[in-house]
Amino acid sequence: MKTPRPEPAVRPPRFLTDPRFGLALLLVLIVPFLVPIPMELRRHPIIGPLGNQVHVVLMGVFTLLFYWWGPLRGRLLGSALATAGLGVAIEIVQMPLGRSAAVFDVVLDLVGVAIICGWVIWRGHGRRAGLVLAVAAFLVVPYRIYDLPFEAAASYAARDSFPLLADLEGRHDRWLWLGNGARLEVATPADGPGRVVRVTSKPDSHWPGAEFRHFPHDWSAADSLLIDLRLMSGPAETQRMGIRLDDFAGRHDESWVGVGAEIGPAWTTVRIPLRDRMTRNEAGPTGRPFDLHDVDRVLVFGHRPTGPIVFEVDNVRLTLAPRTGFDLPSDDP
Repeated sequence: MKTPRPEPAVRPPRFLTDPRFGLALLLVLIVPFLVPIPMELRRHPIIGPLGNQVHVVLMGVFTLLFYWWGPLRGRLLGSALATAGLGVAIEIVQMPLGRSAAVFDVVLDLVGVAIICGWVIWRGHGRRAGLVLAVAAFLVVPYRIYDLPFEAAASYAARDSFPLLADLEGRHDRWLWLGNGARLEVATPADGPGRVVRVTSKPDSHWPGAEFRHFPHDWSAADSLLIDLRLMSGPAETQRMGIRLDDFAGRHDESWVGVGAEIGPAWTTVRIPLRDRMTRNEAGPTGRPFDLHDVDRVLVFGHRPTGPIVFEVDNVRLTLAPRTGFDLPSDDP
């Protein structure tokens, strides 16, 4: 005897009962994941981060479409697994299409799946555990974007002060920085001249440092990047440091440009030339030109310290390239 197909515990709205509409909607909703996003939107301090949360909404809709129509109709677990698999597949397909595959995008996909699964379990099966699941999953979204107002304010301030990117004197400058194998604090040294980012290595970190993001990303008019560094404490009087720059394309090929420098207790200004740079990666030079129109990250780190280190960073700024050509004389009197 043939087993009857299960019916959805939560039925679709009447205007969504035609499966052809569901298929068309599925195909339309895949498009935003595959088309290149204009740089102006991707780099916008507010639109960019909020746009990432679209994964939650779209993958929630995909879960419902699988659950309401097709061979997985009425099978919540199968619909959830199919949507999760679709999310992973989309991330893989995105890579050759100029989009950046990210692990946390898959996490956001799963959040959307979990919200819908919880809602169906609660509304369709009358189990409160479903409501708990849906609410818990939904809370991931505000948790991820709670710092968005501060990061956006810091980003706009960095735009206003360009080519000075960060001197740590602004109220929100701390939000431009993220620890990488280290703890960060904004400190005011007793010897001045103002506030700095103080980086304290975590135990067993081979490359303790600080990431700098959310700055103006078009550096095409710049000639070099200058950063002030000094060593506060460490196993030796000096410490070998590295400064790494990533462009957006580096998310795909893991390549970068950078320089090394030796620092000590006195402030040292490290200069990173920017013009006509070629990227490299762990395997060596790759020969790809570094994209100064779309710089993604600055990483300042200690090079395999033999013990705990503390160093400070200040005055991240660009020097602009000399203008080429000349101005024609004006005809005005």
